[in-house]
Amino acid sequence: MSDPLVTIVVVPRERFGVTRRSLEAIYANTPGPFHLVYVDGGSPASIRRYLADEARARGFTLVRTDRYLVPNEARNLGLRHARTRYVVFIDNDAVPAPGWLDKLVECAETTGAWIVGPLYFIGEPEDEDIHMAAGDARIEVRPTGRCFVERHRFAHPRERLVAQRRVEVQPDHAGVLVSDISDRGVGGASEGHRRAGAGGRERLGQRPRPRGALEAAECGPARRFRSRPRGWRGGA
Repeated sequence: MSDPLVTIVVVPRERFGVTRRSLEAIYANTPGPFHLVYVDGGSPASIRRYLADEARARGFTLVRTDRYLVPNEARNLGLRHARTRYVVFIDNDAVPAPGWLDKLVECAETTGAWIVGPLYFIGEPEDEDIHMAAGDARIEVRPTGRCFVERHRFAHPRERLVAQRRVEVQPDHAGVLVSDISDRGVGGASEGHRRAGAGGRERLGQRPRPRGALEAAECGPARRFRSRPRGWRGGA
């Protein structure tokens, strides 16, 4: 078997109730070789025992803290264990579709993107309810002065309306792949904002790229995620 190109880093976000479903989906829907680092921040006892058992059985790296972590804290902890060309950050309540990882790597290989993100949904797959598909983030000079502009793209349209494209900002909580982390000097994620969840603003840190370089690519409908599945009450 060839050496893995990718380390998958699973981090806590807002809840623990989808832990089992998410982890099982990662292994069921990821056929190629990969390393997995699971960062567990302050989970309940039942989840803690489940993850410890799974780590022993499956051979992945389990990083445990006794307190809650905001996602970027957890990403930085997981990043320390990555030795592969690519790293994928995924939240503990995201459920990837079959073939998700191969498509992310393919996009990075063919476009040269530093950051590649999937199309991801909220709810169940039959709902086809797109949470968002990347967005814009830049400084604009206006008559009233300089202004930071941030927009989400494609929130809640049908899947067929979204295609692969270059973007300025990529949400980092549903299967974001970061490429060539050692060669390109990608740094850690900013921990300056301590709030997790929708109210927080999290960014993956990296060194500047030349003007006009491709920094992120939305790879379209084939790379699908269910983020925060509705109605799920599972647990360990």
